[in-house]
This record gives sequence, structure tokens and C-alpha cells, in this order.
Amino acid sequence: MTTEEKKTTTKERTFFGGVRSMLLASIGALALGSDEIEAVVNKLVDRGELAEQEGRKLLRDVLDQRKKEMETSTDRITGVLEDQLEGLSHRMNLPTRADIKALNTQVAQLTLRIEALRQAQEQQKEESKTSDSA
Repeated sequence: MTTEEKKTTTKERTFFGGVRSMLLASIGALALGSDEIEAVVNKLVDRGELAEQEGRKLLRDVLDQRKKEMETSTDRITGVLEDQLEGLSHRMNLPTRADIKALNTQVAQLTLRIEALRQAQEQQKEESKTSDSA
């Protein structure tokens, strides 16, 4: 493994480790926040400062909002991750799906041309045999 490959591998590990940490931190914050919010709402209901129905609605609204925030964060992280992976695959000179699709199309076209040439060659051989026989 060359020094450049080692640097790339180290960068990959660092990058993926960072993304993993961000995701775990986000999930942990959401879970911890949900438990704390539920505890606060339950205390308000127990003290009579909030009706039980209002407490459930408030809790549901807050948790829905947190879920939306989590989805937004996940979408943003996913976008960053996709950009990083695209850059990494470019640096590693890996083919994209479009590259592979284009190559498959070229192979199919060449296969058709080869088959046409074989048929033409066989036809010439048959014509040659027929003319030699006559």
C-alpha cells in the first residue's frame, strides 16, 4: 500500500467515524430529550398545572417536532455523506453507475456487430462453396 493509499484510507476512517459519531449523537439527543420532555409534562400533569389530555397533546406535538428535526438532520447528513462518497469514488477512480451503463450499452452494440460480421462471414463461405461447386 502506497503512502497516498494509506492517507486516503486514514481519511476514509476519520470521515466515516465522524459521520457515525454525528448520527449516534443525534439519536442519543433525541432519545434523551424525549425522556426529559415526557418527565416535565408528567410533572405538570401531576401538579394539576396541565390537563392530562393537554399534556398528551403537548408531548405528541413536541415529539413530532423533534422527529421532523431529526429527519431534517438525517437528510442533511445523508447529503453530505453522498457528496463525500462521490468525491472519494472519483479520487479512487471508481466507475459510476452511468459509466457502467454506458459500457454495457457499448458491449451490447459490439456484440450485435460481431454477430452480424459472423453471419456475413458464414454467408460468404457458403457462397464461396456454391461457386466452387459450379
